[in-house]
Amino acid sequence: RTTMDYVTTDWHEINGKQFRKKELYSMGWKNVDLSKLMAVAAPYGGPIAVTRDEKKIVMINTANLRPQIQIFTSSGTELGSFTWDKGRLAGIGWNCAEQLVCVLETGTAIIYSVFGEMLTQFTMSRECCEQGVKEAKITPTHIVILTNNLRFYYAPFEDPRTRALADPMLDDSPSSWEVLINNVSLQLEVLVATTTGTICAVDEESVKDQLLSHGPFLKMSVSPNGAYLACFSSTGDVWVCMSDFSKDLFQFPTKSKTPPIQLAWCGNEGLVLYWEKIFLFLCNGEWLKFTYDEPVHLVPEVDGVRIITNDSCEFMQRVPLVTEDIFRIGSTAPSAMLYDAYDHFEKKSPKADENIRSIKQELQQAVDACIEAAGQEFGFAGQRSLLKAASFGKCFLEFFSP
Repeated sequence: RTTMDYVTTDWHEINGKQFRKKELYSMGWKNVDLSKLMAVAAPYGGPIAVTRDEKKIVMINTANLRPQIQIFTSSGTELGSFTWDKGRLAGIGWNCAEQLVCVLETGTAIIYSVFGEMLTQFTMSRECCEQGVKEAKITPTHIVILTNNLRFYYAPFEDPRTRALADPMLDDSPSSWEVLINNVSLQLEVLVATTTGTICAVDEESVKDQLLSHGPFLKMSVSPNGAYLACFSSTGDVWVCMSDFSKDLFQFPTKSKTPPIQLAWCGNEGLVLYWEKIFLFLCNGEWLKFTYDEPVHLVPEVDGVRIITNDSCEFMQRVPLVTEDIFRIGSTAPSAMLYDAYDHFEKKSPKADENIRSIKQELQQAVDACIEAAGQEFGFAGQRSLLKAASFGKCFLEFFSP
């Protein structure tokens, strides 16, 4: 069963769940150093935009003082680039149409195509322009901004008129803030971590102080399904709770007073913290640690997390249950028995017939599972072996309805 051994070599068990980390691509880009650049990636394996990070002090080529914004595929193939000469960026990100949205400190938003062509621009409300934009965050459906007088505003891409959120009455800049969009009602609210140690949930109508005392929280991240919130406190603890603060899920002491460079979800089941060279994966209070010698940029996805480095693009995810059923050591699931039967058939062993007979009643289910598992594999060899097993099982079915 060498194929099974090969498939499970990159599996990691944590909290009773199997996770895997696979390299998807070698990056095709040249002269891209993520330690000197700011990267933003569109979800669902979408494109990556990189530009000079003005918060980092780096040596630049005096012959080309104007920064460039370059756009690449997830494998590092360049799609387009343009010179950025519009002013200081308050935020940059991707909307759901895979358009690059650049928000200036003056309150203007400029939208570019995936090839770097300017499509349109609009200006936020007069109040935003007068106060200036301190920070902007781009979600797939909205631009959300924090102005210099510490008020929050948002504008949907469908109807880019600026709306004001309730005034949180902040005395100082928030230690961190995150946008939460209800997946059912599509109502937007902003979770604001204050320097006093609490978190306020701010929407158009009200400000709800959650009356927390174990902050301030220096990093926060909302899970892709909007159900969970992860926070990193100034004491070095990771606290995970429901996003409506109805229930604490777990707390983990990292013993690091330095906040991670990135805090990102791996699907909705795991959490990744990245410090320079250290990659910490958490799941319900249990952890795995990996090291990277080069800078890393994390891209949360609905089913995992992309790990982009100067040289490669990896993907970490929970092993799909259908895959786990087939390849888990000692599995007696019908799909595992079918896969094993095909392996014996290849070796001309009579045990193939025994396995098929033992799952005759569940053979249709086993064939379907092998086909589904093939769709979850990234490598050609894994896809082919699973589809061959499904094709083998199909031969013993009187009627097959794919």
